[in-house]
Amino acid sequence: MRPLSRELRRWLVAALMITPVVALYAAHYRNSLQMPGWIATGFTQWDMPVYVANAREYLDRPEWRLGYSNPCSWNPHSPRIYFQPLTLLLAGLLGLTGGHPGVVFMLLGLAAGVVCWRVAIALYEELYGLRRPQARWALPCFLWGGGLFVIVDLVTGAGLSFRHDPSDGWWFLNLGRNLVYPTEAFYHILALGCVLLLIRRRWTLAILTLFLLSLSHPLTGAQFCLIVLGWTVLERYCFQNAAVPVGSVLGAVACLAFHVGYYLAFLPRFPEHASVMAQMQAPYLLHADALLLGYGLVALLVLWQIRRFNLARQVLASPTQRLLAVWLIVSFALANNEMFIKPIQPLHFTRGYIWTPLFLLGAPVLMRIFKSLRSLKFRPLYFGLSLVVVAVMVADNAAWFWVNCRQPTGVYLQADTLQMLNYLRRLPQPQNQIILFTNTSELAYLAQAYTGIRTWYSHYLNTPFAHERYREITNFFNGGKLPANLPRGSTILVEVGNANRNPATSRLAKVSKTMEQIGRYLIVRY
Repeated sequence: MRPLSRELRRWLVAALMITPVVALYAAHYRNSLQMPGWIATGFTQWDMPVYVANAREYLDRPEWRLGYSNPCSWNPHSPRIYFQPLTLLLAGLLGLTGGHPGVVFMLLGLAAGVVCWRVAIALYEELYGLRRPQARWALPCFLWGGGLFVIVDLVTGAGLSFRHDPSDGWWFLNLGRNLVYPTEAFYHILALGCVLLLIRRRWTLAILTLFLLSLSHPLTGAQFCLIVLGWTVLERYCFQNAAVPVGSVLGAVACLAFHVGYYLAFLPRFPEHASVMAQMQAPYLLHADALLLGYGLVALLVLWQIRRFNLARQVLASPTQRLLAVWLIVSFALANNEMFIKPIQPLHFTRGYIWTPLFLLGAPVLMRIFKSLRSLKFRPLYFGLSLVVVAVMVADNAAWFWVNCRQPTGVYLQADTLQMLNYLRRLPQPQNQIILFTNTSELAYLAQAYTGIRTWYSHYLNTPFAHERYREITNFFNGGKLPANLPRGSTILVEVGNANRNPATSRLAKVSKTMEQIGRYLIVRY
């Protein structure tokens, strides 16, 4: 039998390393079997349906355009001012397959995860190779390594609580856990790919990848525009590195100029986007305990690597190592931006983008540890101690997946909610012309992903003028006052009914002479 090719082996390793994500997705469905009356959606986190809703904007509009509008706006004429490569790709997959939104999104995420790991392995191999045993031992530490959260929790008797890890570990301070989100897997393909292309001196492709990343996410795009620009300027003009062409500097300047112009000049001209932008500027801070426990383990490797001045000079003598240093410094500054400006989601600049350059800078120390263990004459002891080192490095992620696979994670539907979504899907009017006005955020939010219907209020951050829209919902279902600008003829009011129905809903039902009941939901056409 012919041996597998080197490239195929790398892809098989990437597919194998995605196993924890597959386990979490499988647990999402398995756990629904233990919840009678609940149905798994395929969305393992509350924010995920909005990305499918974005993609449906391409499918539910009568005319096709490159841009899409905010699906969380009730206005069917909301301006089509957004474009993201992932959204267009997802729309194509939904349109071609006609598959269940959550399942298509999940399968896209698994494919993106495998590609992301292949890019990550290529980056690691470019820096340290994979021929030496110590480099192969360190590879899983790179892909799934974490911090000290679990160790500290166990030592202090807190169990597997992740009490110091932001949002119970769902902000993904290390690299591997980001692959749980299909969106983050896609962004990391571009981010890691851009760094890899810079190291390989593929300047044009690197700038093109940077531009795609800029289109894909406002915060991550800005982060890597600054990283690439900072490093190319440093190399070209401070270290007189002629290998970095002036064109790469100009390309990074152009990407940053486009990024600032599009996200900070063009989009805020539209009132709906300006309101969403203000809502998004939440102060999600990286606190000191999370900083120390999340990055302390890999930071110790770096500190040992540069423990003397001459060692630090040797490390920073390489343009590649300087790129990692710039990556680390820019990401760290942005993740603590509350020190310089009004905080703009500081935690959003973590996402493994601090942990990864730290690990890569300190990886030689870890590999020397594995090399010294290899010198042990008793082979079982060598393998056993090497496994202990790997176990310490990956403990955070192993425990996090263990905990989240054992409990319901993600978005689940009740049977009557699914019936309501099917009811809305069968309505004869064009989907994007119908407005859903309801007192249940679950139905309002998921209706956008499953049907393309507009809702008065859905996602608490993505809904334009969210506080005002929510107040109008509350005013009607508590006092019977409808918003003056609520369109008649295309609005459907849905209330979670009970024995004491809202008198206002009943009056509207008498006027419209239409009232239906599906499970808990009372439906009135306005």
